Amino acid sequence: MASFTEYESSLLACQRSAYLKNGQSKVLKCEHVPASNTYRILLDNSVLYPEGGGQPSDQGTVNGIEVLKVSKPENSSDLLALPTETQATCVEVELPVALDPESTVECCVNWERRYDFMQQHTAQHLFSAVADKLYKADTVGWALGTDSVTVDLTSSPLLSPEQLQHIEDETNAYIAQGLPVSWSVHGREDLERVIETDDCFRGMVKGAAANLSSLRLVRIEGLDVNPCGGTHLQSLSEINVLKIIGTEKDRKALRVRFVAGRRALTYFRNCVQRESLLSQKFSAPPTEHVKLLDKLVNDRKDLEKKNEAVQEEVAGYYGQELLRQVQSSGVKGGTLVLSRHRTNGSLKFLLKVVSVVFDELARMRSAGGADLPDVVVLYVTGGDLIDEESPEFRAAQAAGGKGGKKAPAKKAASSSDETHPFVLATSEGSWLSEERKSAVLGLLEAKGGGRPGLLQGQSSKVLSSRTDVIEALRRL
Repeated sequence: MASFTEYESSLLACQRSAYLKNGQSKVLKCEHVPASNTYRILLDNSVLYPEGGGQPSDQGTVNGIEVLKVSKPENSSDLLALPTETQATCVEVELPVALDPESTVECCVNWERRYDFMQQHTAQHLFSAVADKLYKADTVGWALGTDSVTVDLTSSPLLSPEQLQHIEDETNAYIAQGLPVSWSVHGREDLERVIETDDCFRGMVKGAAANLSSLRLVRIEGLDVNPCGGTHLQSLSEINVLKIIGTEKDRKALRVRFVAGRRALTYFRNCVQRESLLSQKFSAPPTEHVKLLDKLVNDRKDLEKKNEAVQEEVAGYYGQELLRQVQSSGVKGGTLVLSRHRTNGSLKFLLKVVSVVFDELARMRSAGGADLPDVVVLYVTGGDLIDEESPEFRAAQAAGGKGGKKAPAKKAASSSDETHPFVLATSEGSWLSEERKSAVLGLLEAKGGGRPGLLQGQSSKVLSSRTDVIEALRRL
């Protein structure tokens, strides 16, 4: 039950009773928000809670109109123009329509959201109090998100998984006890007495709160007293349950993520549904899921290694094919430009093809191969695109026309903005000048980079601009 009633006039209606779902308020001011279709309206007290102290604002309606925003008044001059006793209880709302000043309006709270916040906020007070009681872990920050609550705890050393489990167990034990939760408002002198004499007092009076003439305290009977202006439950039993769902290190603190109340029920329900689906997929009970998943991961790693070996071998074949084209080109001296596409070819694959060609060319030259071009330029591309000029595509089409397998359906070269890898490389690094690189990147509408003699990147035009790229390389 609230005490020190002489200070209660400084509280909002929602702070005096978080269970109020609706109530009347007086419109003190209404003004148009510049460059918008909304109005900023100042209300004298309200059941709608403005954002503050880590708790998001309420949602709801004013005269049946959906509220766009609830906050503390932003313009200090608005407050100074009001009587002193009214300044502390003003709330600012934003609406798509104007309201008449001095009129009385009906405010209604989105109760499902409000009660959810009451469960999460009260759970945070309890969780932080238990962490402090058991392990002297201080709460240095917290956030009430749309799906979960995070609490940042500091301790030396940081809490272990076993200690967190202990905190969770004790928290749920207190919930089962159903300890009462209450609030009271204290003047400065009495507040100092509470801080000095009440062993349950936790936290610090700092920031704007340090300058207030009175302060609201939220008490969990026999466990915790903490300065707070937010909305809370009347009993810990209303939290129902709290479950830690994750942790992460944040600077020097341990960030703990939990769900409580209805959120916990939703979380458990989703977990059961996923577990049921996995049981169907695996044809095995939940106790076997981790073992089967580990097997799938290991099998995939093995397949990736085998696929990498196959791709390495295929890249060698592509490189050898390009070498045969170099040898059969009849180009002695001068520059030869060649292009090749590999459907589903990765950047790593393309670089391997280039390496095979140029390593072999270097070997051939060192062995006295005179009948070779002075400069060999390769434009090789990959990605999920069909090259209709490739031998593979023509062979697949021919097989399909004779009753064999049809060519696999792939995206056309110009049908998507999805980017695909390309590599432009030359046997003579100095030949691939910045001018040539810029020209190619311009045609491909791409960005790229690489060492001297090589340009690599991603483009959605690796095939549709291929002819232009090759012509530009031959011309420049």
